Amino acid sequence: YGPLPLWLLWPATWATDAGHALLIAGGINLGISLAAIAGVCAFWPVAEGSRARTMAARMVAMALTVALLPRSTWQFLQADNTAVALGLTANLVLVLGRSAPTRWGAALLAMAGMLCKQTSIGVPLAQIIWLALAESRGAAFAHALRLLASGAGLALLLFFGHDAGAVWLDLVLTPASLPWTSEPWGRLWDMAPYLAVFLLPPLLF
Repeated sequence: YGPLPLWLLWPATWATDAGHALLIAGGINLGISLAAIAGVCAFWPVAEGSRARTMAARMVAMALTVALLPRSTWQFLQADNTAVALGLTANLVLVLGRSAPTRWGAALLAMAGMLCKQTSIGVPLAQIIWLALAESRGAAFAHALRLLASGAGLALLLFFGHDAGAVWLDLVLTPASLPWTSEPWGRLWDMAPYLAVFLLPPLLF
């Protein structure tokens, strides 16, 4: 889907053999995923309540989120993990901050997630919709421009930092050849029960 996940796993190339490389990459994969989930559960704005009750609710929400993740999240080194982690962090940054630098950070993280896996385009789209509903159309439009600029900058960095043909293969040709591209609504319907499960923690807490 793109070379960006390989950049994040780059320290694994320092290993002396394949076994150690997999251990290092697995540790990075686990750390990135858990850090993003923990960050959202710890810092996402919630209604005021007692400190103990709020802390308990956050810990239960994190436990449920980790428990409900597909086994493949921990079993494989895949682009999904970095895309989800970056998307979660991007939305957390967007919700917590209203300054221009913070919004730029949220846009950069959202587009970085999309360059890990293009199907995570829902993250930048959700940010635009949320700003339009929570603030104004002007704020949503300004953020859309930030997203476009961030995506273009990251794409140029990828093209100049790697073989352009290989990047085009990863970012465009490979995703376009996957089965879901011919029947996107059917694929979404198949995944709907799994996606609905992740609505439980925010609905309960």
